[in-house]
Amino acid sequence: MTTIFDGDTIKVRLAGGGEERVRLIGVDSPELDDAREQVRLMAFLAKRFAFSRLYRAPVALSLGPEARDSYGRLLAFVRTADGDTSM
Repeated sequence: MTTIFDGDTIKVRLAGGGEERVRLIGVDSPELDDAREQVRLMAFLAKRFAFSRLYRAPVALSLGPEARDSYGRLLAFVRTADGDTSM
């Protein structure tokens, strides 16, 4: 199961139990709380795209060279059931 936080961060339920926040490697989306309206719109569209591809979808994670970012999120490429990587 996958939950979407924004265009480049999701939460996945792991097969062995537990959940992880995952920062998508190769995706850099604008921030939803940016002061600029145009940037917030682009952030919303990025989140909506991620939602359309990943919400409640089974995914496979491939870890990158670094395990976690400075916020403690797991850094990973995400592969969907149809084989797309990081959308």
